[in-house]
Amino acid sequence: MDCFQNYKVYHYPFQLRYPSELAPHISAGVYPSSRTNGDITPMATFAIKIRPRVGGNGEGVNVYRNHRVVYKGECLEHSFPMLEWIVTEQILKNLDGYYQLHAGGVERNERTIIFPGGNGAGKTSLVLALLKRGYNVLSDEVVLIDPDSLLLFPYPRNFVVRASRSGDCIGNLDFSYSEPDEEYRPQKIFYLNPRAIKEYPFPAKGLKLNYVVFPQYDRTRETGLEPIGQAGIITGLIEHSFNFDQFRGGWFDILPNLARGCRGYKLSYRDADEAVGIIEELTG
Repeated sequence: MDCFQNYKVYHYPFQLRYPSELAPHISAGVYPSSRTNGDITPMATFAIKIRPRVGGNGEGVNVYRNHRVVYKGECLEHSFPMLEWIVTEQILKNLDGYYQLHAGGVERNERTIIFPGGNGAGKTSLVLALLKRGYNVLSDEVVLIDPDSLLLFPYPRNFVVRASRSGDCIGNLDFSYSEPDEEYRPQKIFYLNPRAIKEYPFPAKGLKLNYVVFPQYDRTRETGLEPIGQAGIITGLIEHSFNFDQFRGGWFDILPNLARGCRGYKLSYRDADEAVGIIEELTG
């Protein structure tokens, strides 16, 4: 029996359809903070369906966008992360009025910090450790910047936590979904709703940026913080933008103005607790 759930992320409404046996995974793993019980006119419909494999050897999984197959997987462990990412990719395409950064972000006591970085930089581990120390989370992966006001807005996606990278940050937290996938991702993947740990209402008016910290997780280096100037901040924000090309010349106004209003640093860390101590000392 098929089920469906309506969602709305900012001005983008969509619908997700799925078999009833997948309801626990969908409910916990896919944008739980953005579910809505109200009527919507979806701009897109996504679906995940279990199908018989060719030859009758078990079951595979198809992922659909607007009734077209966009991914064929051999098992749920492959297909569920792809469904979540396909949904995320489509949402970001429709939030193109924001300057989008590949970055984590936290806030405490009206001081906002973002952590731009690529895959493997340690953004999720760092943001998760800060969450456990009382910081409010904007995201571990995507930060939205309004190009007119230069204010930051959170992105309500679950954390995607890889156990081998997050280590002691995970602790005894209750995760929504975990499955090993030895072929596709040789480690356990967890989907974590940060607001299940610390409830934090999304700020309606956005947040002023105070600090830009570029993290790099490296077990071989001492944990330390290095100041950088405005040019370094701008270069790093360009490097870690999802939609820099879309803004063409508009970034000349956005990024220099953003950099002038904040302080920038590079953070090398091998231990999340040490890094959190440095961040707390920095922000007061």
